[in-house]
Amino acid sequence: MASHSVKPHRYLITPLLHDDIADAYAIFEQTHDNPWSLASFQESVATSHCLIAKTRGINDISIKGIMLFQITFDQADVLFIGVVQNNRRSGIATQLIQAAIHTLQEHGVASVFLEVDKSNSAASAFYENIGFQCINIRKNYYQKSNGSQSDALIMRRGISPANTDDND
Repeated sequence: MASHSVKPHRYLITPLLHDDIADAYAIFEQTHDNPWSLASFQESVATSHCLIAKTRGINDISIKGIMLFQITFDQADVLFIGVVQNNRRSGIATQLIQAAIHTLQEHGVASVFLEVDKSNSAASAFYENIGFQCINIRKNYYQKSNGSQSDALIMRRGISPANTDDND
């Protein structure tokens, strides 16, 4: 597995609270080419795990990133990861994924899957760098706002069992 350099943990990763839904949805809308409706987003949040990354600053406590994932038995699916444009490449997505992996380990999940737009080479390289491997392609998976379609790479990462002797 390739290593990924992680910047210092400047963000607080927490579960999404009801009061944060509007801000989280705003990030979803900003970072998704064809976003779900607010009602669909709220339904997904209610039936999934949702983590948010907040700044730790005294004067700037705001959501900078979100991750939504579902657990089904021993597998998980990442539904969405988004980071505010001017905070990309700051380690937020890595911290969100690391926190999610910890949760997945606690639930006995063996592997996690995600889809990424085949044309998004930066995102697919990021996922490969943190241990995901492309296992297949879904033709015309993404519907773009301009009416075009694009393929998705299906990526998978194995999850190591939680170390029960670890007290972090």
